[in-house]
Amino acid sequence: MRTLTYIATKILWEILSLRTSKVDRSNGAYPPLTVEIINETPDWRVISLAHYADNDLKAQPEICFLHDRKTDNVFPYYYRNDFVGITSQSMKFEDGRVFMLDLAIQNEYASLANLWLYTIAKQQNIIAP
Repeated sequence: MRTLTYIATKILWEILSLRTSKVDRSNGAYPPLTVEIINETPDWRVISLAHYADNDLKAQPEICFLHDRKTDNVFPYYYRNDFVGITSQSMKFEDGRVFMLDLAIQNEYASLANLWLYTIAKQQNIIAP
């Protein structure tokens, strides 16, 4: 499985360190970022980042990440964009365990998520340490 890059991971940690469910530091120039911890276990947690257009419930996009607490790696595994009608995931979870569904798609999600996190950092004035 492909992880986030070092810099993208630092940006994600910086977003989470804000301890808020909505990041909006662009004075309305860009859509705010919605942040949610969907699930947690002692071994992993699932993090969702999403842009919602015009305060509706249509994600443009949403990407979910699996954070492996043992290795501290972050794996993008879910992508949704309601504007174009796409929802897909590369992994599933069962009984607290992760099962791969499609490694090629997960690699694509990692590339997209790395780029998106860099873009979010610029748009929302987030400085990764």
